[in-house]
Amino acid sequence: MLNRRLRRRGTGGRDGPERSAAGPCWEPASYWLLYVVALAAALWHWRYGNDVLAVLCVLAVLFSVRLITTRKRPRRGL
Repeated sequence: MLNRRLRRRGTGGRDGPERSAAGPCWEPASYWLLYVVALAAALWHWRYGNDVLAVLCVLAVLFSVRLITTRKRPRRGL
């Protein structure tokens, strides 16, 4: 989100602001970690009869899948 704001203002050069070497590689890993933990928690809560938390964990799983499958596509024309 911050990258989009900086890119709109034009302060980051042609390709946007400079990114750190560790920045982009940790983001997908965090989404996968959310997926694994939320899936295990959903199964655990469902097994022990806590349906409300199981549904919330399933929603977190679906959100993480959405984040994993969303890819930034480069713009054409510039």
